[in-house]
Order: sequence, then C-alpha cells, then structure tokens
Amino acid sequence: MSDLELTHKKVYSVLKAFLNGATEQELKSEFKSFAGYDIPFESYGFDSLTSFIASSPNLYLIKCNIDDNVLYLAKPSELSSSLDRLMSTQHNNDIYKKTDYWRDYVPTSKAGNATSGSCEKAVTESKTDPTEGSEQQQQQQQQQQQQQQQQLQQTLILDNNVLAIVEQHADVLSALIEKNKECPKSGDDDLNNYIGPYRLLIRFYTFFQSPFPGTILHIENPSLFSLFPNCFDYERCRMAETIFKAAAHGDPIFMNDIHCGKLYAVMCNDLSFCCCGVHLYTKAKNFYRGLCVEKLNNGQALFRLIDYGCTVTVGSNFVRPLPSGFDSVIALSIDCKLDGVGIFSNDEEWSDEAINYMKTALRNNSFNVTVKQQYFAESDFGVFLPFMSVVLKSSDDTMEMNSDLVENGLAAAL
Repeated sequence: MSDLELTHKKVYSVLKAFLNGATEQELKSEFKSFAGYDIPFESYGFDSLTSFIASSPNLYLIKCNIDDNVLYLAKPSELSSSLDRLMSTQHNNDIYKKTDYWRDYVPTSKAGNATSGSCEKAVTESKTDPTEGSEQQQQQQQQQQQQQQQQLQQTLILDNNVLAIVEQHADVLSALIEKNKECPKSGDDDLNNYIGPYRLLIRFYTFFQSPFPGTILHIENPSLFSLFPNCFDYERCRMAETIFKAAAHGDPIFMNDIHCGKLYAVMCNDLSFCCCGVHLYTKAKNFYRGLCVEKLNNGQALFRLIDYGCTVTVGSNFVRPLPSGFDSVIALSIDCKLDGVGIFSNDEEWSDEAINYMKTALRNNSFNVTVKQQYFAESDFGVFLPFMSVVLKSSDDTMEMNSDLVENGLAAAL
C-alpha cells in the first residue's frame, strides 16, 4: 500500500466519525489528534485540502451549507453501508449540520477571485434560491437545531459527570496493591509485596466520541476480555437476525473448506457451545459472525464471535458461508488485552495466584471507560483499525486501569 493510499484510508476513517460532514478545520484537527501529524496533502502535489479530497470522488463527497462552508463527507459504499446503519448518532458531534445541506460544492473558476468565497451556488438565476422560504419554516428549522444541540449537550454533560473522576491522573497501581494486601497470604513472597506493571490494549472497531461509558461483562481468560457498549445491544440482535435469514437455508461447509482467519456464519443454540453465554440473550437460535481461530482434530473448529467477544466450539454442520457484505462490517465488540498483568519475577511468568486475582477483580467489578487518545494501525488481516488509549475505573472507585499505547508502542499490539 502506497503512502497516498494509506493517507486516503486515514482521512476516510476520520470522516466516518462525522456522519453529517466535517469542516476543513474539524477534519484537520481530528486527523492530527488521531494520526499525530497534519494531513500531508501538499507532499502529494495538491495546493489545498479541498483539491486533495476532490481527487478521490469514489471515497469522498463535498457539500456546501447555507453559510457557504465546505463540508467533507465519507462517501457511502456497499462495504460501509451496514456500518452507517450501526453507528449510533448520539455520539456524533456534528448533528447540528444535519439540515444544513443545500447544494453540491462547485469549484471556483480560474478567472474568478479564489478568495471571494468557498462555494458557488449550484442553481441557475432562473431557479428559486433554496435558502429562501417562509419565516415559519425558518423558525421551525432553528427550533429543531436548537433542540438537537440541547439533547447532544445533555448527553455530553451526563457522560462528563459520570466520568469526571476518571480523568484525574492517579496512581493506577495503588488500588491493585491495596486490594492485594487484603487477599489471603500465599507462599509466594513476590505476590504478597508487588504486582507488576501492566498495560491495556483496547481495539475499537468503530468510532466513539470521548468520553464513552462501558461495562465489562465477562472475561474469557487472564489475557483477554471484552467490553460491550450498551447502545449496540439492539444492533447485535438485528445483525444476527439478518444473517440468520440469509444463511439459515444454505448448505453446511465441509471442514476442509474452513480456514483460520476467515469469517463465517456460525450457529449457536446451546449454552454448552459457548464459554460465556452472554450473546445468547439476543435469541435462542441464531447465526453470528465467527472468526475461525483454530481447527480441532475432532471435526470441530474454534470460532471467535467478533460481535460479542466470546468463543464457541462447533462442528462444520453449524457453519455456513457468511452473506456478502457482512465480512466488511466493523465489529461491534471491543477487545481488551491485559498484556503484562502478574507478579514481578525473574522468569517473567505469571503465577496462578496473580492470574486468579486479576480474573476475580475484573469479573466482580464494572468499569467506566474514558477515551484519552486514538491511533491508527493496520491489523494482521490488512484491516485498518483505530486504536484507543483509555482509562478504566471501577464503578465503586476501588480499581483503576490506565492504558498507555504511546510508551509501549503499537508493534506489539498487532
């Protein structure tokens, strides 16, 4: 992948967070906060950001609002249409632009004054100006925009009140050390005195505006657990039902045709198939998107349900081809890894006591999440994903976990 293609992919990913479009300043600011540098459009021979965006009409749209402000949008496509339906509008900070589209962007002519305005009207003089209307319609539009802004502000104020304490810089290990002192003493002196440094890796497969509250529902093993955003419960159910309608009458896949690293439609209708059972609240019998992790010797395969975080072991008769288009939809689960939890020891191995302690602490607490920073990186499967640095703090304020992807780097995360 060339540098230009990578830059376009980053810009497109950023614009997907602005469902109603981003101004030039918003796009530049958001891109820099995510990627850590400015959009290098000049290095590719473009004199402006608008010309850079206009060079890829297959990726972007350019619109103008009633104030002649240019708005950049990520162009909907067959691959991203499902994602557009799944993204929750309550987290978008551009909702005030929703009714501001009046005309397409038309570049100024070379003979005209380039500084006279950023947009030209895409209507002829014989046509009625679309900005003209009755005073009653204008008042209704203004009232609607004010109501939308008030609702958005109320949502943000609520989140800030809930998570204000999380944003304070505190000793992230102090709570764990204090809780460890209260645990029954074991024969391992290192465990009794010290819990080694750790870091969290949270893979966000969709965009959320900071701060974002979440809850840890379960943990599979000491090094991997999942966070589920509450606002996506209905979306998981709807996606599972849609896949079921498309895959239920299909033919099963032979085990030789199942490959690790590929996505399939997996049926799970019994608690014994699942190591957590969390996803089964959606429906007693359904198909879910499963990533093949391992092929077992007994004619079964291990799948990770990417929209729920859990793993299931099923036979090939419970596996169907995934319907077209669903393989590119961004996963709804948020995978979290504890990369270094454990005691400090010379051989750098985790003791069973330390692992069980962390499992119990994570399972018995619910956490609030504050997003601190976001980064972009490419996964092993070639999918370009945003990574986020977050703070997790338990609802009873007894435990805090702080990730730091800057110091630890992204190479190990992938």
